[in-house]
Amino acid sequence: MLSDELSTGADKLKGYGVALGVDVPAFGGNFLASIGYMDAENDVTNGHDLTAYSVGAAYTYPLSKRTNLYLTGAYNNREIEANDGWKLEQDEYQVTTGIVHKF
Repeated sequence: MLSDELSTGADKLKGYGVALGVDVPAFGGNFLASIGYMDAENDVTNGHDLTAYSVGAAYTYPLSKRTNLYLTGAYNNREIEANDGWKLEQDEYQVTTGIVHKF
């Protein structure tokens, strides 16, 4: 199955990826943001092109020295394209919120 071949491991990918992130103090907490891009080719499947984009943001707010609230959001897009024109695209959205307490 093609999906099994594509998931054989990152060591089968040839290409590059870049990511940029920032952490900025804001409104008593920290605002975090990141963006990333990957362009690679899978050697196992005779050159399927893989492309991925990701964007994320988060905000953390300290309630005390040991307790933080957080809210995160992210978007990921993955695209696989074969030499014969076959194409698969996946969009993923994620939102998370929570509390962290350090004992």
